[in-house]
Amino acid sequence: MSAAFIFLETLPLTNGKVDPNALPRPDRARPQLNQAYVQPRDEVEQKLTEIWTKVLGIDQVGIHDNFFDLGGHSLAATRVVSQVIKKFQLELPIQLLFQAPNGCRDGRGDYGKPGEKIGGFGNRSYFG
Repeated sequence: MSAAFIFLETLPLTNGKVDPNALPRPDRARPQLNQAYVQPRDEVEQKLTEIWTKVLGIDQVGIHDNFFDLGGHSLAATRVVSQVIKKFQLELPIQLLFQAPNGCRDGRGDYGKPGEKIGGFGNRSYFG
């Protein structure tokens, strides 16, 4: 399923074929969500929201936003988790993002430590 739909009166054509370069670009604004935007409060949250904005192709992600409400899907989740593992040197199962798709950290404010296994080992959650 496409992440965005744009309705056009006519398709831009060049030599009778759709010209992809002339198509309008989707809006990169954060979608209207039920929760208010909460900006990152520290460096780790800033890095996590940067990963989400890059992967999801939107301009702004709040720390309590739901990954799937922002347009995330299983392939994007794989990309996010891969980048988080690389950036923070954590062992992070992809299931964690599906189980806790909101926000950037657990209620205790615990991010984990480099090389640490997160998710499935105790009650710790990296994303929610």
